[in-house]
Parts: sequence; C-alpha cells; structure tokens
Amino acid sequence: MELSHELHEILQGSPTASEAALPVLVLKVGHYLLHHGAVGIIRSLGRIGVPVYGIVEDRFTPAAVSRYLKGAFVWDTRGLDAPGLLEGMAVIGERLKRPTIVIPTDDMAAILIAEQADTLRQWFILPQQPAMLPRALANKRELYLLCKKMQVASPESVFPSSIDDVREYVEHASFPVVLKAAQSWLLQDGKRTTSIAWTPEEAYAIYRSTEKHHDPHLIFQEYIPPAYGEDWFYHGYRNVRSDCCIGFTGRKLRSYPPFAGPTTLGKAVVNDPLRQQVEAFLQAISYSGIMDLDYRFDKRDGQYKLVDFNPRIGAQFRLFEDSAGLDVARALYLDLTGRRVTRSGSIAGRTFIAEFHDLAASFGYFRRGMLTIHEWRQSLLGAKEFAWFSHDDPLPFLVMCGRLLFRVIERVLRMRPTPDIAICMPRYESGWHNQISQRVESGGREAALWVMRSVSRLARVVVTDPRAAWDRVRDRFDERRDRRRPRCPYEVERDWDPRLHQILGIKWPCDTEFEFRTLWPEVMRPFEAKREWIGRGAFGGWGDGEPGFVRALWHLVRHLRPTNVVETGVARGFTTRFILEALERNGTGHLWSIDAPPVMKPELVGQVGVAVLDRLRHRWSYIKGSSAQRLPRLLSQLGRIDLFIHDSRHTERNVRFELNRAWAALRPGGALLVDDIDLNWGFNSITRAFSGHQFLICHAEPLQPDPPRFDGRGLFGIIRKTAAKDYETTCDFAASTKNDRDQVAPRA
Repeated sequence: MELSHELHEILQGSPTASEAALPVLVLKVGHYLLHHGAVGIIRSLGRIGVPVYGIVEDRFTPAAVSRYLKGAFVWDTRGLDAPGLLEGMAVIGERLKRPTIVIPTDDMAAILIAEQADTLRQWFILPQQPAMLPRALANKRELYLLCKKMQVASPESVFPSSIDDVREYVEHASFPVVLKAAQSWLLQDGKRTTSIAWTPEEAYAIYRSTEKHHDPHLIFQEYIPPAYGEDWFYHGYRNVRSDCCIGFTGRKLRSYPPFAGPTTLGKAVVNDPLRQQVEAFLQAISYSGIMDLDYRFDKRDGQYKLVDFNPRIGAQFRLFEDSAGLDVARALYLDLTGRRVTRSGSIAGRTFIAEFHDLAASFGYFRRGMLTIHEWRQSLLGAKEFAWFSHDDPLPFLVMCGRLLFRVIERVLRMRPTPDIAICMPRYESGWHNQISQRVESGGREAALWVMRSVSRLARVVVTDPRAAWDRVRDRFDERRDRRRPRCPYEVERDWDPRLHQILGIKWPCDTEFEFRTLWPEVMRPFEAKREWIGRGAFGGWGDGEPGFVRALWHLVRHLRPTNVVETGVARGFTTRFILEALERNGTGHLWSIDAPPVMKPELVGQVGVAVLDRLRHRWSYIKGSSAQRLPRLLSQLGRIDLFIHDSRHTERNVRFELNRAWAALRPGGALLVDDIDLNWGFNSITRAFSGHQFLICHAEPLQPDPPRFDGRGLFGIIRKTAAKDYETTCDFAASTKNDRDQVAPRA
C-alpha cells in the first residue's frame, strides 16, 4: 500500500521534524483497563512518527506498554467532576508545553472537551462544534427524539419512569426487547450498557435492578430479530470549517455479549447509500469531530435505523483504511495540523477481530445455533487487523493476556477487586520503549542490574529475617481473603467532632480545633514547596494521614494527655509529627512507633519519618520491624499504655492481632484509634467483643476523593475503654470472627 503524500511526509521527516510534530493525547475518562481502541490510536499515529501520549490507570495496562507510546499520564479519573477533570487536564497541558491534539475514546471524554472547549483550547487543539451536541447525541433518549424530529429512521423506543410504566408497556410489547441505559457513561464500572429481555419477568428484573442502584434511566427499544436485521456501522471524521469529511462503512458480524455488546468481528463493506445517509445527517446537525455510529438494517421495511451515535473514536476503527493508508485517526491529525485530507477508495474485505473476546462470542453464537464451524472459518477470511496482536508491537497483547487471565481467576475465586489508590492528579511516566532505549543508549545494563538488585534484596530479606519474609507472604494472602468478603456495612457518625468530645467529657467547640487548623498548613508547607504529592499513594503506594483521621488523633492526645502512646505504621511521619507536636504542647508523654521499612523499595527508606522535626525527637522512639515481632515485647516493657494508633498492614488478621494486645495493655479511660477500617472486618470484631465501651466510626476526609473507598472518603474508628470497666487480661475474640461476615456493626 502506498501512503498518501501527507502521511509519507510525516513518516519520512527528519528526527528534528518528528520532534517538532504536534503531539496527540489519547483521552479517556472512564475506567476500563482493556481497551483496544486506545492501543489502535497509539499504533496508527506512532507508526507515522507522531508523538502519542495516553491516560492510563496504571503502568501495566496494554496501552501503557506499547512501543509507540511516547509517554503516559497515570490518572484515575473515577469520581472526578468537571472542575477536577479540568484541573488534571491543565496539569497535562502544562507538562506537554505545546499545543496538543486530543482524541477521545469514550463518551464522557467527548462531552468534556466539547463543553469545556473554551478553557481547554489554551493547551489543546479541538474541532469546533456546538458545546452541548455530543452530550445530546450520546444520550440515547435525546438521540431518539432528535431522530423523530428530523425524520431519521430509528428503532421504536419508550422511556418508562416507573414500574407502572413498565407494566403498561409489557402488556402490549412483543418480546424480546432491548434495554439500554440512556446515559451509559454514568453507569458503574462493569455494568452492561445493553441487555436483551426475552420475557416480561426479565424486563421487570432488569428495571428493578437499575432502580436499586440508581442507574441512568432505561430505554425499552424495539428488537429487530437476526433473521430480519443486519448490524452496520459508520466510522468517520468531519470538520465543518475545513470542509473535510471522510467515512467508512462496515458490518458487525459478531459481538460480545452476543447481539448486545461491542464488536468482536467486523468486516469492511462499501455501502454508499448508508454513507450518504449518514453524511446528510451529520451535515444537518453541524457535527464536527470523530464519530462512530451504529445502524440496524431492517429487511422488513428496507431502512437503516440509527441505534447509537458515539461522538468519539470507535474501538474497532482500525478495521477501516483507504488505499492511501488513511484511517479516521490519521485523517483527524492531518486536518487539525492544516494538511490536506483527500478521500480515496476504502479497502473492502478487511476483517477486524478482537481475539479472545471473539472466541467467547463465537461460543455464544454456537450455543444459540446461529453459527456453524464452516461459517466461523469463512468469517475469518480476508486481510485481518487484530485488536491486540501486532508483530512490531507485541507487549500490549501479552499484557492483555495476563490481565485477562487474572480477571478470570478473580471471578472464579470470587475475589473482590483491589481497592485502588485513587490518583486524582495525572502523574507522568515516560513510555516503556523510550525508557528502554534511553537505558540502552546510556550503555548500561540497567535492566539486568535492576533484576539482580531485586533478587538480591529479596534474598537478603529471606536470609536475614525469614519470619518477616513469611509475614509479608501471609499478609498478601490475607489481603486477598479480605477482598473476597463483602464490605462491612458500617454506620458512620456524620458530625463526629461533637460526639468525640462528648465521649471524652469535653465541651465543644474547644481550642484544640483551632490549634489543629493552624498547625496543618504549617506541616504541609515544606512538602508543597517542593511540589511533592501529599495524600493517597504518596509513599510508594502507601498514603499519608488523612485530615479527618489526624484531627481526631490531635483531639485525643490533647485532651487525654497520655503518658505512653504507641503507633504502628510511620511512612513519612505525618501522623507521627502531629502526635509529637501535641505531646510537646502537653509538656508530657512519649511516643513509640513501630514500622517495617520498605526493603524492596530502598529509595523510600530515607523518607521514613521525614516529617518529624529534630526538636520533637526527644519524645520519639522509632522501632524498626513488623508489629507481629515488635509489639508484644514493647507492650510488655511499658506495662500500661494510654493511647494506641493502628495504621500498619490493614488485614483483618493484623488488625485483630494488634488491637487484641493493645486492649489488654490499655488503661481504663484510654483509647484505640484505627485507620482504614473499611478495608476489613477487624474493627467490627472488637466493637462486638467489647460492646460495653463507646466507639465512633468516622469519615477520614482525604485531601482528594478516593472512589474505591467507603463513600469515596474512607473510614477510621475510635473506641474508648470505659473507666468503670477494667479489662486486665487479654481478651481473645478470635472465636467471634466466624459470624462476623453476617453481622452488621451497631451504631455508636
């Protein structure tokens, strides 16, 4: 295939010209790790020398490991509103330092760049179109009403607003029917956007499930049977200002889930009547940008009926390419960089296949008797474009296989997904290929040395402290076990400051609140001056103390005036600093902190306790090691403690171990403070075992939203040992664990 003059110009440009080429940002707002559309954009533009950057959930997604990715911005956008997204986009724009073309891969991204275009254009290059148009087109209810207004054929649809509306519809409807979320971008992660209800009972069940989870309104849509229908799609790019318009048509042959999911097998088929119909519609609504439209051809009336309008690039866009090597991503790039885009003949017969997903889809079609072995073989003929595999870029395929396998294992073992650390601001990482090239060019054997160093560190831990090594392995298994359990349904004290002071017998409000509000910015200021990240994930994946947790700790130390304080978990020492500041103001008391340094991350060892000032260290003893090894001996030496803070490994086993021993040493009137209690049932166990004592469950109030956590804010717990009850002996509450998963924590 001969590339067009414009593409050839980019590809054959000098290295300096390539560096000067305008970069592209692949923008995704939704949370989906395995997205072959992003990989396709990176490969398509990267192969012609365009610097491509992407937004990824972590450094081990398929897109992040592509050799054609110049750099990645690790950014978890879940739970962020428009101002939060704009703030992150500003960080990316400032980092790239030059105008950047944006290609959205999901509806929310397309809506963001359209509605916030005036702000984003100071960093990014965007097509111009009516601000609210992408939102209206992506909303299936609004799209249906627009089609009716413009006399564009579409499947008949109704929009029930209550279960009574559903009953009325079911009385007259012909089953099966298609059920869709009107605003699919608002669905929770993992929820299907489209389902087929084969019976009225299934329709009722699906509607009730959406009511329960407050999902976007459902659409009940006419079902066109396979015997009378064909699935078609149109992928294109259009710019009203430059009079650029390029489009391709094709057939959707298989999807997963069958008949109600994304394309797993598609074929490029020239269909001029459909193309002309689409382009007339685009002209009528003044649409500019990239798009992916789904149609259903109804043989009963000979009409192509518009089913979905996605105002962003389609995941299978690489199915289409013209004789000059142009696809929709390249067309967008050429147009927005001022180059000429010439329409030429589409290559018919190309096949796009999403490898493993198409195997699953084929099995579903086999089960329904709608696919034979011969038909399956025939469907794979022709020039193939694989969603994942590429000879010149194999890593995304391998990473996809690994993550897909792990996802299957999670489902088989019914493991809960890992509660990710929310990264609310983008963090830049150079592309893997660039990192490797730089290391090779530097003449070093850094990769081999890194492996050797890692193996050496691991061996040193096993040899020098085998018990600590075993504890780490056991902790990993404990974490997996905890994730398989449902989250403990704690009832949270919304306004906990007055309640805490009531438990302590102190009048509220009090001076300690003002003290804390004054001290907090003083402690943060040195880190902010160095532009260091503060909060979740700041210490090699571990976080700093959240403001709510630290404020509660400040009140406890100032009002209880403890003599002996013990904490587990230090990290950079934010909570440690506040404890010591409070003790210093009290003029009495000492803190013992137990923490195992991150031996596999030696670069962090020097950061342990870095927030603690020299003037406070006379009140601090740092004990290196795990709580399993160090805590029993320390408590035995101290005899009595007045305050205990748990902020180390958050597994139920470790929480119960620490709290069991701390409780036995805690004096009457003392308190336990436990962070991240929403990650396991450990705190629930002790509150049930010692129900005669007062406790609180409070939001941790993180600096940034933390969507995977309880209410997006996380929880901590406080329990005060009632002075009238002196539990002198160790109270082993391990026997109560068996029934914990079926119990609900009582309200404080």
